[in-house]
This record gives sequence, structure tokens and C-alpha cells, in this order.
Amino acid sequence: MEAIISDFEYLYMIRQNCDASLYEMMDKYERLLWKLSHENFMIQKPEGIQVGDLYQVGRLGLIEALYTYQESRGVGLARYVKVCVETHIKSTLRVCRSKSYKMLDTAYSLDISIAEDESLRLEDIVECDYLEFNPVKQALLQESRKILEYRLRTLKESDREVYELWKSGYSYKEIADQCHTCSKSVDNTIQKIKRLANGS
Repeated sequence: MEAIISDFEYLYMIRQNCDASLYEMMDKYERLLWKLSHENFMIQKPEGIQVGDLYQVGRLGLIEALYTYQESRGVGLARYVKVCVETHIKSTLRVCRSKSYKMLDTAYSLDISIAEDESLRLEDIVECDYLEFNPVKQALLQESRKILEYRLRTLKESDREVYELWKSGYSYKEIADQCHTCSKSVDNTIQKIKRLANGS
């Protein structure tokens, strides 16, 4: 008989950097994300963004909820997730109403069909190798950065200090001098953070 894992066990494993547990919980709340995205989209009918954009924003809210939820607050996990997701979605809609997306309103969607039988889309004929011009890769990069940001919060303060110095371009020797440690210890910390970033 297969053991049933509780949400709190999943939360514990997520905070131990278990990607499988994170994906399991994201799957569990998939329908809620789409429901809230559709509801808010239909209420406000924003220009310049689509339901899928709100869904992606909602995913970030879900990830935040999974990493920041505390049972001691006396709020149920499902309720907390809903609040975080809606907060992210409504915040995006406020930005949209403020016309920050005005440039997007007059742009062509890469998803637009350019063939009568809808077999060809604009994105199929646009070729670009630059990461900054690839919206799909940019979205994945932003989501990965968000996940990494939450994972870095699980590190000790001394490890985060090493990471920030390394990210700023300091050498291992310079970091070791500033943190009163040895270069080997700095190297071990950086390698640990790299494994964390790669989800291993």
C-alpha cells in the first residue's frame, strides 16, 4: 500500500530543495491557478496581457507561498496559497491598468496565426539566437531566478555573504580575506550554491 504524503511533508521536502516535491505541489494547485487567472482576467479584461500571463504570475505567487508558509500563523495552507496567488495576479493587473503595458498593446503576438489553416504562426518564421529576445527562455529564466532566490534564503548568512561577493566579481582569495576564512572553504561554498542552482 502506497504511503500518502501530507502537504506539510511536501513543504519540508521543498525547503530541502526537493524539486520533485515542488512540482508535485505545483501540479496540485494547477487548477486553482487557472481558475484565479481566468476569473481576474474576465473581471478586468486587461489590454496587453493574456490569461496565460496571469497564470505565470500566479505560479510565482504559488512558489512564494510554498517557501514562506508558516503553520504558526494560524492560516490554512490552501487559503495562504490563494492569497499569495491572487496578490501577484492583482498586482500585475494594477500595473497593466497604469498603462505600463502600453507598448505591448500595439505589438504583434508571436502566437498569431499567419496561415489560413493555422499551421504556421509568427514565431515559426522569427529566428533569433539572442536569449534576451526569446520570450519563452526569458520567462523560464525569470522563474528559475525566482526559485533560486527562495533557495538561497535557506543558506546560512555566512554562505549568502560569500555568494554575494562572488556574484560581484571578487576572487576566492579576496572573499576568503573579507570573510576571515580560507580559499578552499570559499570554493566549497560556491560549489554547494552551484549545485543548489542546478537543482541537485
